[in-house]
Amino acid sequence: NILSGTPSLSDGGLHDIVLSADDGNGGVVTQSYTLAVSLHSLEIAGDSGFRMFSSPVPGTIYGDLLDELWTQGAVGSDNPNSNPNIWTFGNEWNSVTDFSSDAVTAGEGFLMYVYADTDFDGVDDLPVTISIDGAQSQSGVSVPSEPSAWNLMGNPYGLSVSINQMLSDNNGTFNSTVYALDLDNPGYKFHNGLVGNIENAEIKPFEGFWVQANENGSTFQFTEQSIRKGSLTNSARTNRDGFSGYAEFTFTNGNYNSTTYLSFTEEGLINLDPADADRLVPMSLAEHLTSMIYESNKSLAINNLPFDLSTDLSMDMDVMMLTPTDDNGYATQAQQVDLTWDISNLPEGISLELTNNITGQNINLNEDLSAVISLPSKGDFAISGDFMGTYPAVGQSQFTLSVYGSTFASVGDDILPARLALHDAYPNPFNPSTIISFDLINADRVSLE
Repeated sequence: NILSGTPSLSDGGLHDIVLSADDGNGGVVTQSYTLAVSLHSLEIAGDSGFRMFSSPVPGTIYGDLLDELWTQGAVGSDNPNSNPNIWTFGNEWNSVTDFSSDAVTAGEGFLMYVYADTDFDGVDDLPVTISIDGAQSQSGVSVPSEPSAWNLMGNPYGLSVSINQMLSDNNGTFNSTVYALDLDNPGYKFHNGLVGNIENAEIKPFEGFWVQANENGSTFQFTEQSIRKGSLTNSARTNRDGFSGYAEFTFTNGNYNSTTYLSFTEEGLINLDPADADRLVPMSLAEHLTSMIYESNKSLAINNLPFDLSTDLSMDMDVMMLTPTDDNGYATQAQQVDLTWDISNLPEGISLELTNNITGQNINLNEDLSAVISLPSKGDFAISGDFMGTYPAVGQSQFTLSVYGSTFASVGDDILPARLALHDAYPNPFNPSTIISFDLINADRVSLE
């Protein structure tokens, strides 16, 4: 028998294990499963910058959890007389004041500016490992929250939690999208339970995240069912029942990448809905690549639409290479980027068309796999200063993304047109192409003039 796996401090407590048995005569059988081991430690690597944390042990004292990192601005910190570098959030930022007594509330997140030089001797010390001992949460956790506001939550367990299940447990009181800091590309990772770029659609132990409450969102619930425990199969639940689909568009330039999504769900709306994901501006100015779909004066990383979409839509999609300016804003840069896409998971009957507005060319999404895009420099813009703000539209968008609705009222229906019909051209006006749809009572040869 051979047992192999890849446990680490960063896999959310779930270890992928493969058990292999060989009878020595050519007969081999394998079984893959996941083994859950709660984490008490977290390795922090990278450069100085913001991190969003939580604690798997309720009632943890900040001083115990963050002993290996440089802390300041609070009683008991490394430098009590300096500006604070740890904050909680409740409709406004509140700095931690006493490291020896202030405790982390189970299920709440907190923000910290992590210094790579953890002892201020002029030498960077990351990676370092923080750890906390004590009894971890094992059952459901209820966290007070601010209605109609952004709330900074955090995984209260030593194992990862399923975003899909977490959103399902809070359906009707919170928007169906969560946001976590992206440590590889400036800005945020995100997921709406169906698509997004948060790895494995999970919030890992020690990780904080943002979620927006509606007017009824006074309590956020973490349930035991959301905990990713070991099993023979994937334990993440789904409430989609197969009535979903998505498409994704990824831009890369060698240094950065940015992906924008369409998702299709039964709850989706043509305009804004709770499963849309805002394309949020990074917490601090930094060079980066970003992409978005514009809808209702918002830039979206995910535009969620109806699964049974029966109309045609046209939307602006843009991609920008940005560098910070001296007046707290960004300048767009001329850049060549690679575009790849995946439209293999669209709902039946839905089709897409992508037009490059700069060149006037249509990109063949069905036959090609990628395209090279030349981005223009089109000016500067200032950051509004709004909390959790999105990007403004800057000049002409790079693309027009057309979504052509299904001709089926619902999956499984057998519907034929009742009469011969010729529909309007779309888009109109157009350059260089348009689509003209028509209905036939029976299949037949057609001449269109």
